[in-house]
Formats: sequence, C-alpha cells, structure tokens
Amino acid sequence: MKTKLLVNLVGVIISIVSISTFSITTYGQIIRCATVENDSLLRLENPDLQSDQDFEAWLAEKIEERRQLEATGLIINGVYQIPVVVHVVHNGEAVGSGTNISYATILSQIDVLNEDFRRIMGTNGYNTHPDGADTQIEFCLARRRPDGSAFPNGEHGVNRINRNTAGFSTPPYSMNYTNTTIKPYCTVIQNWSPSRYMNFWSINLGDGLLGYAQFPTTILGGMGCGSQSANTDGVVMLYSSIGKSAVTGRPGPYNEGRTATHEIGHWLGLRHIWGDSPNCAVDDFCLDTPPSDAANYGCLTNHQSCGSLDMVQNYMDYSDDLCMNIFTNDQRMRMRTVLENSPIRASLITSDACVPPAVNDASVVTIINPKGDHCPGSITPTVVLRNRGSANLTSATIRYTIDGGTPVNFNWTGNIAPAGSANVTLPAFTTTLGIHTFNAVSLMPNGVADPHTTFDASEITFAVSNGYQPNYSQDFDGGQFPPDVRWTVVNPNSDCYAWVGATAVSSAGVTNNACAVMTNYGNGTNQDEYLYTPYFILPCNAASAQLSFDVAYRKRVTGSTDRLRVEISTNCGATWQSTPIYDKSGTTLQTVTTTQDAYWIPTAAGNWRTETINLASFVGPTSSSVQFRFRATNAGSGGNVYVDNVRMTASQPVEIRVSANGTEVLDGGFFNFGTQTTGATVTQTFTVQNTGTSALTLTPPITITGASQFSVSNSFGSTTIPAGGSTTFVISFTPNGIGPFTAVLSFTNNDCDEGTYNFELAGAGDSPGVVTAGFSTSQTTICSGSTVTFTDNSVGATSWNWNFGAGATPSTATGAGPHTVTYTTSGTKTISLSVNGGAASTTGTVQVNATPTPAVSVSNTCGSSTLTATGSNLVWSTGATTPSITVSSAGTYTVTQTVGGCTSASASATASPTATPAAPTVSVSNTCGSSTLTATGSNLVWSTGATTPSITVSSAGTYTVTQTVGGCTSASASATASPIATPTAPTVSVSNTCGSSTLTATGSNLVWSTGATTPSITVSSAGTYTVTQTVGGCTSASASATASPIATPTAPTVSVSNTCGSSTLTATGSNLVWSTGATTPSITVSSAGTYTVTQTVGGCTSASASVSASPLDLPVVTFGSLSNFCVNHSAVSLTSGTPAGGNYSGNGVTNGVFDPAIAGVGTWNLSYSYTDGNGCTNTAQTSAIVEACLGLEDKETSIFEIYPNPTNGLFTIVSTDPISVVQVMDNTGRLVYANSAPDHYSSIINLSGFADGIYQVLTTTDSGVRVSKIEIRK
Repeated sequence: MKTKLLVNLVGVIISIVSISTFSITTYGQIIRCATVENDSLLRLENPDLQSDQDFEAWLAEKIEERRQLEATGLIINGVYQIPVVVHVVHNGEAVGSGTNISYATILSQIDVLNEDFRRIMGTNGYNTHPDGADTQIEFCLARRRPDGSAFPNGEHGVNRINRNTAGFSTPPYSMNYTNTTIKPYCTVIQNWSPSRYMNFWSINLGDGLLGYAQFPTTILGGMGCGSQSANTDGVVMLYSSIGKSAVTGRPGPYNEGRTATHEIGHWLGLRHIWGDSPNCAVDDFCLDTPPSDAANYGCLTNHQSCGSLDMVQNYMDYSDDLCMNIFTNDQRMRMRTVLENSPIRASLITSDACVPPAVNDASVVTIINPKGDHCPGSITPTVVLRNRGSANLTSATIRYTIDGGTPVNFNWTGNIAPAGSANVTLPAFTTTLGIHTFNAVSLMPNGVADPHTTFDASEITFAVSNGYQPNYSQDFDGGQFPPDVRWTVVNPNSDCYAWVGATAVSSAGVTNNACAVMTNYGNGTNQDEYLYTPYFILPCNAASAQLSFDVAYRKRVTGSTDRLRVEISTNCGATWQSTPIYDKSGTTLQTVTTTQDAYWIPTAAGNWRTETINLASFVGPTSSSVQFRFRATNAGSGGNVYVDNVRMTASQPVEIRVSANGTEVLDGGFFNFGTQTTGATVTQTFTVQNTGTSALTLTPPITITGASQFSVSNSFGSTTIPAGGSTTFVISFTPNGIGPFTAVLSFTNNDCDEGTYNFELAGAGDSPGVVTAGFSTSQTTICSGSTVTFTDNSVGATSWNWNFGAGATPSTATGAGPHTVTYTTSGTKTISLSVNGGAASTTGTVQVNATPTPAVSVSNTCGSSTLTATGSNLVWSTGATTPSITVSSAGTYTVTQTVGGCTSASASATASPTATPAAPTVSVSNTCGSSTLTATGSNLVWSTGATTPSITVSSAGTYTVTQTVGGCTSASASATASPIATPTAPTVSVSNTCGSSTLTATGSNLVWSTGATTPSITVSSAGTYTVTQTVGGCTSASASATASPIATPTAPTVSVSNTCGSSTLTATGSNLVWSTGATTPSITVSSAGTYTVTQTVGGCTSASASVSASPLDLPVVTFGSLSNFCVNHSAVSLTSGTPAGGNYSGNGVTNGVFDPAIAGVGTWNLSYSYTDGNGCTNTAQTSAIVEACLGLEDKETSIFEIYPNPTNGLFTIVSTDPISVVQVMDNTGRLVYANSAPDHYSSIINLSGFADGIYQVLTTTDSGVRVSKIEIRK
C-alpha cells in the first residue's frame, strides 16, 4: 500500500516567488503542465484557500463515504455530463486561421475528451489495462449563453474574443496575465460562471506552456468565500495543443488533444502520478497508480522507478499524446467524488447549459423560504422563478409540495425578460414539527408545456420545531457546514464572504478540529455576516440559563477593530433585540495579543477563549423559543473570527413532552386518527415524557370534550414521572359514520407553562357496508423502462389484489401500497384493483410509449464518413440534429432519438474515413517559352485536364495535380511554372520622310533584315523590313514594319513679265516659297536679278527653280524747289521740272501755273510727272509754302478787330472797310468756314461747333485780305 504523504509546497513557492520565477520541469522548450505552479500562485494571492492537507483530508473522507454508499447500493453510478465553453482568444484572424482555431478543431477536442474519459473502444482512449476505468464523465459543448440565448449554429459552446477589441495586450500571454486579465474578463465581465460551465481557454500562451488547470476546492478554510478562485477557475490550453492532428495537421508529440485530458484531470482533483516530488514516498493518493519518482516523456513503456513499472500510459504523466490511454479506477473515484462534492464543481452535474434554449421555458431556481428552522404555524414560501426561454415570460404555474404530499398550485402572472428572474411569494402553509422537504416546480410557461423539465424544480430541507431542549452542544465536527438543516448562513451582500467551515487547533489542543470562521481577510469595511442557530426552548422558571461558545481572534494590525456580536430573538426571528447579548471588538475581542498581518488560523489551545452569556433575564413563568445569531463585522482590518463549541444550557425543574408514534404532539396541537372503518375501534398510545430535572406530576382524569367517538381506554400508567422518565395513556376511536369527528383532550400537570395540556383529536369513518376501490397513478404516460407509482384511494378496503398489466415488474401485488412498477414493454397497460375479495374493483390505464432505438449506418468515403440514423428528433454527439452527419475524424459517434417524449439510449457507430492519398510530388523544368511539370503518383489529373505524368505549358502560373488511389483523390499538389520569358517581338516605329524612311525598334540585341544591329535604320526603298531581339539567350519572333518614303515633287515652272520699274515672276505648283520669302504664285520685284522658288507637296519640298527679272528703267525726274509765297501772291508758272515736257499737278496748280491764293495758306505737295519713250512714267515732288502775309499794304487809318480772342467759338469781326468775305482754315490749311457778308463793317462768326485749336481767319475787305489767328478754347 502506498503511503499517503504530501509535500507542503507553500514555503517552497514563497521563496521561489521572491525571486520572481518558478522552477518548472521542461521537455526541450515545452512546459507540459503548469498546474502545480498555478496552484501555488493562487494560494499566495488567496491565503484563505484550504491547504493541500485540508483538501486531501476532506477528499479522503468523501471518497470513503462514497465507497460505503456504493457498497450498499445507495448510489447508482450514472454518467455525469459537464457543459464546456471554449473561449478562443485570437488576434483578429479569420476563423480557422492562426490563433482563431476552427470549430472542427474544437469538436475534435471534445471527441478526444469523451474518448479518454469514457474509455471508448476503437479510439485512442481505449485500453485493456486491468485498472483502466470508464470514468462515466462526458463533456458537451454548451448550447445556451449566460443570458439564456442560443449560440450561433455551428459555433455551439464557442466564445470567440478578439484580443484587440477586448483590450488585451499583445500575445503571447503569461500565466499571470491570463489569470489576472483574461480569465476575469470571461468569468466576471461576460458572466461565464464556473458554477454552470467548465471554462476552457484557447490562448497563445508564452514561456513554452502547453496548458494548466486550477485544482478544485473544499468547503473548508474559507472556501465558502472563493471569488478569487472562482474568477480564475477552469483549464487553459495553448491553442496549438488543442484537437486531433487529423483535423489540425499539427506535428507531434503533443498533437492529439491529450494536454486537455491531462489538465482536466487536475481540474477534477487528480495529481501527477509521481506526486510532484522525486521522493517515492510522495503520493498521488491513488492506490492503483504505481509510485514514480519523476515525470516520464516520450513513451518509455518499460521504465521502472520506485521498484515497479511506471504507468507511463496514464493521462497524469507527461508521456506523448499517442502513448496516453489510462485513467484508473481510483482516479475515477477521486474525480467523481470531487465532481459530486467540491463547491465549484457539484453544480455542473445539474447545469442546464447543454440544453438548447426554447421559446417558452421556466424553472424554479432557488428557494428563499422555507429555510433553516421555523416555529410552528403558518409559513409563507418564496421562490425565485427564472425565465429560461427566449420569449418574455408572462405566466406560469408554480406547484409546491411538502414532503411529496398534496400539490399546491399557484398561477403566477407578470413579465420576466429572457434570462431574468423574479421572487414569487406562494400561498402559505402549515406543517407538523420535524424535518421536511419543500419542492417547487414551474409548469406551463406562457400556457404551454415546458420542453425541458429536468431543471424546472428546486428542493430544500427545512425544520419546524419548538426548539432544541437544553442542554445542547454544537462542535461543527459533523463533516458539513452548516452542521444541520436548522443552522443557516445569511450573506446580505450576496458576495463570497460568509461564515464557513474551517479547521484549526481547538481549545482542547486537537489538530484539524472543525469550527466556524468568518473570513474577514479581504472583506469590505463594515460588512455584516450572520450565522443563525436553531431555535432553543428556554424553560420556564429555569434557575439558570446560559449560552456559551469558544472564540478566537487575532488582530492584523494594532488598530484592528473587527467586531463580533451575539443577538437574540424571542419571537421566532421576526425581530431581534436591539442590544446584543454579547458585543466585543478589537482589543476586547482578541484572544492573541500579538498581531499578524496575514491570514491567521489558530495553532494552539491558548488561542481560544470561552465566552458565557447569562440568559436569566429572558427566563419567564412560561417556556419560550429563542434563537441566536452570530454577527461578525469587518472593520476594514481583515482579521478572521473563529467560533466553536456553541452550547445552550439551562436547568429545567419540570418539562412535559407528549408524543405519538415518535412525533411530538404539541400543547394546543392536534392528532388525526385518519379514516377508519365505521363501527371498528382503533387505539392510539400516547407517551408522556419528563425532560426536566424535577418530578412531573400528572393529575387525572384525562378529559375528552366533543365527539363521543373518542374515549380513554387507559389512563396514565403512573402519575409521578421522575426526571427523564415517561408514562403512557391510550385513546380509542370508534367511528359510527363518515364524520368528520373532532374532540379536545386535556389533562393537568405541574409544568410551569403547560399546566393544562390539551390538543385536538380528529378522525373520520367510512360509510357502513360501502366498499369502493380506487387508486391514483403518479404518471399516466411514460417511456418503456420507466416506473409508475400506484397509490390506493379505496374506501373500506381491508384486502387488496393488484394486477398491473402486461410487461409490468412486479406484475401483481397485494396490500394497499403504494406500489412502484416498472414497465419494459410499450402499449396501453390496463391496471386492475380488486378489494375485499372482489367486493369492489376498478381499472385504469397507463400509456407506455416505446423507448425508440435508432439504427445507424455508416458510409465511409474519401476523407470523410457519413453517418445516417433512422428515427426522428435525433441528437448526435456532435450536437447536430439532422438525419445524417458527415465527419472527417475517425471515431465513435453516438445519436439518440426522442419519440413521444421518450429519448432512446445512445446508438453508436464508428466512422472510418477512407484514407486520402498524399498529394503528388511535382518537379518543374523551365525553358525558353515553356515549362515542363512532372508529377509522381498514379492516375494523375492536372488542372489543365491532362492525365500524363508530365505536361508542358507556355503560360507562367500555378498548376495543380491530384492522384487517385483506391478511388480516393488526394489533395492537390501545386507547382509554379516560370517559363524563361521569350522576349516579345520588338516594337517598330516608322518615320517616312521625303525620299527615305527611318525604322526604329525597342529592345536589345537587335538584328534587322538588312543585317544592321542598330536601334534604327534609314532606307530609301519602300518595302517591308523585319527585326528580332535576343534577351537571356531567347530570341523573339520577328517584328515587321513597312517603309513608304514620301516622293519629292519637281521644281516649279516659272515665267517672267518685265515692266516699267518692275518684273512679275509667276510659278506653277503648290505651297510655293520664293527666295524673297513670298508664298504667292506671283511676285513683283523692282530689282533686276535671279530669283528662286520651291514647291512643297505632301510635306516634301522640291528642288529650286530660278528665273531672272529685268524691269524696264524709269526716267529720272526732278522737281526743283520753290520759294515761299504769300497768300495774296499772284499766280506763277512752274518750270523747274526735268526732263521738260512733263505735267505739273497739285493744289492751286492749273496748266502748269500755281496760284497761292487758290491754294491757300499752308504747305502743299506739288508733283511733276514725266513719261519717256518706253512709256515709263516717273514722278518727282516738291513743296509750295503759302504764308498768310498781307498782299496789300495796310492803310494807316483803317480799323480791324476780331474779339474775343481766345473765344469759345463765337466771335465778332469789326472793320472800317466793308467786309465782303470771311474764310476760316484749320492748322492744316483746310478751309473749314466761308461766309459772304457784302459791305458790312462787322460780322458775327459762330464756330462753337468746332474743336479747340488755332484757326486762321481770312477776311476780305475793300482794302484787301486780312489774315488773323484766333484760338477757340471752350
């Protein structure tokens, strides 16, 4: 037998943490498991967690209890199903890429877990080892979210988290970052509670970690307060260690999903098989796993250590994934015990997370009242109704029963949103003294049948009592906390800090002694937490009464003022005395004078103090029920308060207790004889006990007032009852009709508060001579293999003969029952009951629906298998509900069908997809202009359609090829063809010019058809020319171009016409250009000489045509200068022009005579023209200047005035000589005004319409012509 020795790691880990590192066993660069290290960190951060020793002691006790129950058949080992939610933390990749693992990968991981934990035959999880076990633990992907809504189809149980959106740092992630940031994001912010789901994180872990888990906890050592551990509970996997290699394609050796199997083993309480120590005496607490001194890697199946062969195939070793396949029977027992008892595990086996949400679904999830101990009288139940459907819940029927009795229905109406809840107060009830079971179930949500009834009910045990009699003691050693149903814990803040069970050294020096603790370490300031005791009877006239208890408290710091009060209620908890009966804090509370700034546990008997409270002030002349509560208040200092050995003692002079059949009959209570046969007499013996310390005196007679059917058969056997003694009396009941009948029984005694003891008697009779047969059934429609309970309702029956119909076990019965019957065959079953030898009989029916059995067929194809099931309402182990599923992973798949509300057992089939051949290997040979691709394999098919081993292609690109072997086609192999590029033919441009063409090609290493290798060639002959280029040794195709030189036009034809002084040259053609620059067909030149001209046609210019111009000479003509003339000068003949014989012309010239008076004042151009014998005429010019000088002498006696001057245009001429003519000329000599004014001596001239300027005024009088200047200025 292996020694149960455990190494205490806490001190070691503390020293390790002090240097901020851990010594973790690694294999290469891989850390197989870091669960132990994570556990140590968790303990450092949460010192209120139980110790390893406490955990193992607690678990050992629970395992032993379970073994004993299994041995007596009280536990039927069913299959536990654990809901899983997979938190995929990714970096924003598409689903199926990188850290955002695919749903197929997740499904394959769930398959691995079920294969391993269920030891499924035909899978990697099967073994033939004699200690190998099916743990009967399965895993399912959750179907409903925390708010009750469904997961998207194809993503059941998957919570994908983009770390960028969530605000996580850049991966990879350390264990510490995962625990402090990522896990609480899921459990606290997103509300993925570990009480409903096994949280499974897929994370990009750093430091070489493959995974780690969090160990389970106990209710000891403050574990009722475990928010820190709850926030981080679950398993963490490196994303690349998840799933089967057949799905993920990842290389070994840790590629088959067994890291998760290993870590979930830890999560369910298993330890490494070598006990995490090189010491062979350090154990994993499982007797059927051989001792080992270290982890095993690889698959060393013959490795021995500690004197035996190591079980390297065990999932809790570090062997390769393909080597692992064993959980042992002891490991199975350990995991199932943890799952049934650990605080954060037990709720998982009743979690509804794997049930798909329905539209209308409701359940009673919590019972608020009744809870704990109750005084006799009316009790008003309060339950929490939760909407588990997707529609608002507006109505439901809530049915409750007490101890399985007559149901009470309450039709609730209201409005609860999906995933919401409401407190519902139900009709009050009364019940007898004792321990009772209250069961409440939700029916007919929104008026329709509830689709998922498994989770609709809640049940609680409560007590009704007058209270415990003194003397009472509670030492909390019963192995559970609270210690019984009458003790209750109230946590007003609904947080994780409350009174819990713990272990410590007791006041008697006993180690690992159970006690109660209020864990103030980490609690909020001034928070109150309550521990309620049962009710106690405080005897009347008691000489003494005390409440005593042991307390232990140590300050964390000098100023700690944590407080403990004990309060009392004398009215069944309705109110509490305002002044506590005990109140100490800080220094007055402390039992250890030194401080300890850490989590403190009493370690010596001297750490405790016994407190005694005198209850004499509450003692009265009548007995009363009292209740106490311990009220702990954290003052912000966080010191733990321990309480143990609670005792309520009192002296009882006299105390009476009456009971029947072991049940107390209260003073003022009742006893019911039930329905009896009319005319027959039944008797009931009542026991009178003295629970006091003085003699009880009974005073006859026993009086019955009321119905005469009740009578005293025997009075008291004794009238003086010593302390602790008892006596009896007998009452008879003889009904003489149906009734009901009632009476009051009373007698007197010397009990101080029950001096007259009385209670009601009740009973009924059946009708004389009337016998009826009748029964009720617990269910009228069941599935085959289920049970029905038949309850007799007959009247007057004294014998019974039952026949339960075909296929019933048992098939017949006698006696009233109730009878529980199992039906193994389907159909309508007729049940008959005959009573009193056939005096009366009745029949009824039960409809037994066949439990369906789906049949599964498998079609294995290449790379996948299609499993098809017969039946309806199918549910596959993958979560699919279709008749067929197609899977890619080999393994066993199960399916159930539901017909008529009956769900079949799972049918299974093994999928064995035909192996898909490997993709062919492809080689490539690239040449000029083409590539040859060659593939290995058989039955090849290229993406080009070719089926030959090789193909030659001219286009660059990726080509694929598959091979087909055994009818299965491989994945495509691909190769890239990169033909050496044949250069493209050069691009040739042509420039056709006059008489030649220039051809220019792009490219390199050019060769023209002329033999030239230059980029350009110039040719004069029209025609087609070609060129190639060579690049990388590859010569292009020829490029061609046509040369079409433009024709040059002939020179123009030119004619000449010589005339006097000029020659006109005329050319034929178009777009002419003369040497003079002129572009007209003809040009006229005055200079003799040779002139040239070209024409341009189609952009081409001809050669020059030339011609000589010989203009006829003009005669040389001169015109001599003339002297100046006065305007009044007489006309003169013009004779200075040469050669003689020409003609004179100009202003004032007539027939060769110039008359100044006619010309007027001014400068005049006169011309002389002469024509020679060739008919050529030339002209010369000269100027004649005519001034305004007087032509006659002035008479000294004459008067002549012009005024005003300057003038605006209107002026007056005054003369002593008669004025005959007035003329005005502008500054150019032009006559602009003339007026005759005969013989006037004055004349008004109006030139206001003329422009400003200097004008000459010629006034003709008898004396001559006067010339005057006048200025017009406006």
